[in-house]
Amino acid sequence: MKIGIVLTTVSNLKDAKRLAYICLRSKNTACVSIIPQARSIYRWKKKIEEQKELVLIFKTTLANLNSLQEVIKFSHPYELPEIIAVRVCASSEYARWVSSFRNV
Repeated sequence: MKIGIVLTTVSNLKDAKRLAYICLRSKNTACVSIIPQARSIYRWKKKIEEQKELVLIFKTTLANLNSLQEVIKFSHPYELPEIIAVRVCASSEYARWVSSFRNV
């Protein structure tokens, strides 16, 4: 089974939970882990910015990757959301579980 993870960041727990529930209800992801207390330092509009953020890790199938990215992009509070997708190796049992929630 081919699975991947998608990463994005948001500025607060309310937005993180909202985005997680939207993506879970769309059946484009099996699980979303929310990791608090990230600090992002980045260039934005010709300035260096620094912000506390939460990292969301979405577990999905490669087949649902594009759909998940579209749902995140449409529902994300940021003007330009970070959406990074990575193909992963996982145990066959875990991959089957992730695949059982795919949106087909």
